[in-house]
Amino acid sequence: MWKSFCFFVFLFLGLLNADSQLLHPVVGTYKGKSAQDMAIYGDKAYLMSDGGYCRVLNLLTGIVEKEFHLACSNKKPHINAVCFGSEKMEDAGIPVIYVSATDKPHCCYVESLTKDSSKTVQTIEAMENGKIYANHNWLVDNENSLLYGLKCFWHQYIDDVGNVKTVITKYRLPKLDEGEKVVLSERDILDRFDVCFPNALQGGVIRRGKLYIASGMQEKERNNTETERAIIVINLKKKRIVKKVNINLLTTNEPEGIAFYHNKCLLFCGQTGGLYKVNL
Repeated sequence: MWKSFCFFVFLFLGLLNADSQLLHPVVGTYKGKSAQDMAIYGDKAYLMSDGGYCRVLNLLTGIVEKEFHLACSNKKPHINAVCFGSEKMEDAGIPVIYVSATDKPHCCYVESLTKDSSKTVQTIEAMENGKIYANHNWLVDNENSLLYGLKCFWHQYIDDVGNVKTVITKYRLPKLDEGEKVVLSERDILDRFDVCFPNALQGGVIRRGKLYIASGMQEKERNNTETERAIIVINLKKKRIVKKVNINLLTTNEPEGIAFYHNKCLLFCGQTGGLYKVNL
């Protein structure tokens, strides 16, 4: 009886592991800077580091083809979130990329990528009641031409489970021709709602009406209530969490970046790293 039980336990664990696959063993922490979110365009993954450093990983070969400082790196953006838009500058071959400052001034830098550098073409910030509204993550919904801001109340637990509130605000997406600086006010807010989960907020991506959030911390932070690693799926129309995928067995590293490639969810991890394919 005990042998049968053990067999089914190991079979179950094997099925859990089969839901993920290590694609490329790219390191997370790089040049002394922690890994952050990533964005994918074509066959290239743009891996971000704290402070505004970017590595371009070829997803077909697993080779980092180039690396450079973003133009906004002089502002030291944390880049908890990054994503591509759909507009392009006339002299660029790929769309602009939206870079979350995360920390003060809580703005979003819109960067146009060149061959081995970038230039800041727009800065977006939110103001309410005459003060800066602190969105920590900025994410573009390209399918609906919308911009979402996520404000997380880190470490402000609302219950014994350790749930933390994240406020999600839907804005219009500014056009590039609106100028180098755009300030979104209360008039630009289209909707707002809260979600709560105990996992630390990391990177995110919006796809087909759903917001996918990488969350949690590295295993060595096990005593922290925000450590559990998971992918949180939020239905933006229903304004609620519809799925939570536990990824504790996938990696002991911090889930940092999340994006889709050929309809598959890819997860970029911190510390010793790893780029994984996750079946949701």
